[in-house]
Amino acid sequence: MDESTCRLFDMVIKAIGVAGLVPSGIWAVYSYRKKREKEFRMPLWDKQLSLYFEATEVATKTATLPDGLEKTKAVDKFWELYYGPLVVVEDNKNVAQAMINFGNCLGGANAKEPRNCSGAELRNLALELGQKCRESIADSWDVKLKSLASGAAP
Repeated sequence: MDESTCRLFDMVIKAIGVAGLVPSGIWAVYSYRKKREKEFRMPLWDKQLSLYFEATEVATKTATLPDGLEKTKAVDKFWELYYGPLVVVEDNKNVAQAMINFGNCLGGANAKEPRNCSGAELRNLALELGQKCRESIADSWDVKLKSLASGAAP
């Protein structure tokens, strides 16, 4: 093989190496940015998850407990979440609407449009809130959650 053929062969090999290196570099930068974004959002997602569980628990207690001190505490906690920390982490308008619907049905001094709802309506709205929180979690964490059998409260 003469010298010019060797140089050509050398240039082709180097060009192939560079052509493979560029996409690898782009992929590395993209992967790094995605990882950093997830690390940045993780504390918010963790808090969101915690508050969603707390909101659904409080709604459930409010809808199912008999009148008394424990129910009063649950109602107070609902309004605390409603006007406070849950607003920060709601990333799904459906969760906000479910909270509004539950609050309106719950009535009281804090409701914008108080209604006199039955216990069954309140329980159904608690289920709806749980479902909307579940959908929001699936969207936030970019996961597909299996469908749950939905049933109206008796």
